[in-house]
Formats: sequence, structure tokens, C-alpha cells
Amino acid sequence: MRGSKASCISMDRLSKKKHSLGSDDSDRCICKLPDNLLLRILSLLQMKDRVRTGCLSTRWKNLWKSVSNIDFTQTNMHRTPELIAAIDKTLSYHDGLQVREFHVNAESDLCSMNKVGSWINFVVGHNIEVLYLDLTPHNLEDKYLRLPLIPARVFESKSLTRLTLKFCLIKLPPKFCLASLKTLYFERVAFDNEELTSLLSNCPFLKHLTLKNCNRKTALKIDAKNSQLENLDIDEDSGDEADGVPEFEIFAPNLLTLNFFGKPKRSKYVAMNLKSLVSVNFNFLYPSNFTPFWKTQLIIYGKLLEDFWAFIDGFLHAKVLKLSCWCTMMTCTV
Repeated sequence: MRGSKASCISMDRLSKKKHSLGSDDSDRCICKLPDNLLLRILSLLQMKDRVRTGCLSTRWKNLWKSVSNIDFTQTNMHRTPELIAAIDKTLSYHDGLQVREFHVNAESDLCSMNKVGSWINFVVGHNIEVLYLDLTPHNLEDKYLRLPLIPARVFESKSLTRLTLKFCLIKLPPKFCLASLKTLYFERVAFDNEELTSLLSNCPFLKHLTLKNCNRKTALKIDAKNSQLENLDIDEDSGDEADGVPEFEIFAPNLLTLNFFGKPKRSKYVAMNLKSLVSVNFNFLYPSNFTPFWKTQLIIYGKLLEDFWAFIDGFLHAKVLKLSCWCTMMTCTV
């Protein structure tokens, strides 16, 4: 009995020891992971969850502060002042050498542009590569809304490769060069056409440009003769269809792909020197007030359609030409 009891106790102790060793081994495995791998794991978490990992152990306490991508788009705080404080605190805690990506969705009516300027100064100073800044307010129908002016420092980054700006006004500095920029996305951004030309000329490696609902009340002219721009997306899906919006012009000798989305709302379309063009897509939607009464519709759209189809004629040399259903039906009408 005594031997049997002793054997039972020893087996129980051995079992606990093995369990304990297993836990230790597991801990050791986690501890052996290099910081760059742990930072990669943390980068996949939302900001609030990253901060919580600081409670796991001494090793994890400050690790989240070195994560190189900061994302405040996946939060329900974008309409509250707490978001501004959270961004400020996160940037003040950051102790890494680089902020590789910075994503923010903050409504402009709740966010001081001085704050935005301080964020941009910080990330540009930390070799930002991807910047996403959405300042779209909650109520776009507010007639007193004003586009906030984006700080010019953003256009002085040497490391930026992808830039997304939404709902803002841009004014370029006298001298600048976005030496690494490859992708540019503007949505509800206002600018002088001369500034857009300057911007394209000072982005030597820019390949992709998207303009969505930009210069909605003024002419949109894209002069890319001094640019290596290859892919251009134009999306205009807001506003009235027949409101006499000023003309659209494009001059881009190196452009390979051109896509149109939304509605053909411009009063005139002009294309010049698109000799390299390979693919064109006119993916226009039905205007919301479209009716089957073609003659009535042509009274509304008459001159616009005449110029529009003259515009399309300039793309017949492209290898691929795609027309939406609305475009083909209007072809039968004109």
C-alpha cells in the first residue's frame, strides 16, 4: 500500500511537472520570437487591441509603441473628440524609427487643422510611406461647409509612395518633389489646374492617379505631358447630371489605361495627345432623371452628347474600348 501510494504521488507530481514544463516551453517559444515578428503580429490588430497587449508582460509593455503602421479608420470614435486625443497620445508614445503607414478618418468639422498639421509633420519626419487622410464631415449637405486646407508639408516627403486625401483643399509649396510617390488618390479635393500640372510634374515615379468628385464646380484639366503617369481613373458620381459643370480636358502622352465612372456631367470633353493609350473604359451610369423619351432627353443633353461623342472618337486607336449600356444606347440616339 505504502509503495502503491508513493508511486501514485510520484506519478501525480511527474504529471504536474510535465504540465509545468510544457507551459514553460510554450512561454520560451513566444519569448524566442524576434521583435520584428511580434511587431508584425501587432500590426494586424486594431489600435485598441494593440494597446491592451501592453498588459501581457514586461516584454510586451512597450512593444506596441514601435509598430510602424498606425490605423484609426477602424474605429467608432471618428465623430468624437476622443479620437483626436487618441491619435495625439499614440504619436507621442511612438518610439520607432519609422511610421510606415498612417491611416486616419476624422471629420473635418470636429478636427482642428492645426492638429492635422502636427500629425503630418510627425509622420513625414518619420519617413512615412503610405498616408491615408479622410476628413469627410458627417453632413455633406451643409451649405456652410468649407474644404479644410491640407498642410503643405505632406508634399515635401521623400519617402511617400501612396497618398490618399479626401475632402480637402491643396496648396502646393513653391518647391517640392514627391520623389517616391507611385499612387495618388484624391476624393472631393479642390485644386487649381496649374497646381495639378505642377504636382504631376514633380512626381517622377507616379503611375496611378484617381480623381473622384474633384473640382466639381470648376474645370478639371489634366496636363501630364511632363509626367510618367500610366493609369488614370475619373469618377464623378455626385451632383446634378445636367448642371453645366465646366469642361474636362486631358493631355497625357504616356497614359496607358483610362477609366471613367459615374455620370457624363461635364459641359465639354477634350482629349489631346493620348498616343500611348492601350485601354479605355467608359463605365457611365444611367443619369437619375433618365427617361425613355429620347427627344426630351436630348434637349437636356444635346450639346453635351455631341461633344462627348466627339471626345470618344479620339480613343478609337486604343486596343481596348469599353462602353457602358448607357453609352451604347446614346450612340443609337445621337
